[in-house]
Amino acid sequence: MRRLLLPCLALAVLLTACELPVTPTPTPTPEEEETPFPTPTRVIGRPTDTPVPVVTISLSPTRGPGPGGPTIIAPFGTPIIGPIGTPLPELITPTGTPLPTPTGTPRPPPSITVDPATVDPGARIVVRGANWVPGQGILITLGESIPEAIYHMTTAVVLGDGHFETAFFLPDRWSNVPALVVRARNYDSSFQAIATFTIVAPTPTPVITGWYGEYFGNRDLRGKPILVRDDRAIDFNWDIGAPAPGMSADNFSVRWTSQINIPTEGIYEFNVTSNDGVKMFIDERLYINDWQAGDTRSHSIETTLSSGKHRIRLEYFDATGPAMIKLDWKLSTRDRGWSAEYYNNTDLGQDPVLRRFDSVLDFNWGNLGPGVPVKGENFSAYWTRRLNFETGRYGFYADADDGVRVWLDLEDTRKKLIDEWHTAEPKTYFNDMIIPKAGRYSIDVAFLQLLGDARVHVWRELLTNCIADCPDWVGEYYDNPGWRGQPAFRVNEGSIDFNWQNGGPDNRIKADHFSVRWTRTVTLPPGTFRFEVNTNGIVNMWIDDYMLIVAGSGQLRAFRNFGGETTVRLRVEFVGVSNGARIQVGWKPDELSN
Repeated sequence: MRRLLLPCLALAVLLTACELPVTPTPTPTPEEEETPFPTPTRVIGRPTDTPVPVVTISLSPTRGPGPGGPTIIAPFGTPIIGPIGTPLPELITPTGTPLPTPTGTPRPPPSITVDPATVDPGARIVVRGANWVPGQGILITLGESIPEAIYHMTTAVVLGDGHFETAFFLPDRWSNVPALVVRARNYDSSFQAIATFTIVAPTPTPVITGWYGEYFGNRDLRGKPILVRDDRAIDFNWDIGAPAPGMSADNFSVRWTSQINIPTEGIYEFNVTSNDGVKMFIDERLYINDWQAGDTRSHSIETTLSSGKHRIRLEYFDATGPAMIKLDWKLSTRDRGWSAEYYNNTDLGQDPVLRRFDSVLDFNWGNLGPGVPVKGENFSAYWTRRLNFETGRYGFYADADDGVRVWLDLEDTRKKLIDEWHTAEPKTYFNDMIIPKAGRYSIDVAFLQLLGDARVHVWRELLTNCIADCPDWVGEYYDNPGWRGQPAFRVNEGSIDFNWQNGGPDNRIKADHFSVRWTRTVTLPPGTFRFEVNTNGIVNMWIDDYMLIVAGSGQLRAFRNFGGETTVRLRVEFVGVSNGARIQVGWKPDELSN
């Protein structure tokens, strides 16, 4: 009997270790009947009144069968109960020495921490985890309580040592709540951990008399400022300290804005010294762009400013290490000429690649362009300068290849005088304007270069001091058929009524293929006027900026109505194409229309 049971015992142990069903042993004979454990059980070879210790086999919660699977440790003669709970015959071990009972340290539960524990609106929050299962994906959510922590912020992957680290910026929507809950869980939600942090309420906006300073708890001016204060000057050397109590000494940024008063128009020099990054805007135009970490460095720019208020914005960030920033400005004592900006594109877009002062606006670069770092083709440029004007009528001239635009800022009025933004052969463009009051006004010029040679020349001329009903025409005569360049001579003429027969207007120009431009200011009463031209050449005629006659020849008529007494600028452009050029221009009220 003993020999028959031993093979069955070995088979039962094997099946139990593999978690396979074990066939119960046959019903014992009456003399072998036993009661379920823990009632003392009789085993063959053991007295019936001796309690029998039993070892129950079960699989480890984390390990399967095989190496590292269930370990059976039992003293000599101890029955083994398998998964179905049936006592098995006595196990005979090779030795009677009991085996030691193993001990193990349980895995600590997963956890997270947040840094910092007290944050400012818009601050960067770092989440660190420990004791997580390596390789698992972790989802980080946020909310005002544990049930509400459902707003996805970021994710992470657990490293081999059970740790992870990730970060997010506090959204503006929670800037005014006192505290928030961060929850981390793996993707199947079998493990999670919770941490909380508090939010510092923003300081009320102070009364600003100097610079409006906005201080942020990040490098990129993001979110709401954690501090707003009145800074009398931008001159700070924080070194390795913080800019204000409660702020970090590193990874912060500041935006200062102010309306500064410029007492005297002129060229102003601005100097900025910083450690680390800085940007400076004047009237919303970017002048300094050095938004990068680095050692202490300085920038200087010069620009022309009119007297009065100008908006200055200075942006700064500190990465790590020493922090300092200083801004000052002064009126330059030198007349630098035209303030110029050059762009490596054809639409004055992005930031200029070159800023400088040009004493005159008269360039013929050929196909080379302005020089490094400006390209030789497909570039644009912008100049501005303030000049003194007398009372009178001025002519504005722009000789360009390719496109050009000219503006004049006359007190509160900005007038576009020339608008030729296209590819073109070299050509001189003209417009005139009445300056009713002597003063210092700003001229702006934009230039476009596409392909081929590049040239631009812009200038102005006082044509006459007469600004109302002027008796004379101002005639400008050119020794070419296209009003190119400077006129050969300029003269006042009482009327346009010429017949040069076989000669030309003057020995300073050719008798044919010449051109003339006459301009005049007249005051006309209300009503409809008939303008008449008789010529054997080619003529264009304008009233103010309206083109009345286009490339006409022969006897021409055009009509214009005026609702009230009106002062207008008249312009007549004429090309003499042969000897014996002639032209007559006049106007009178149209009796039929009136």
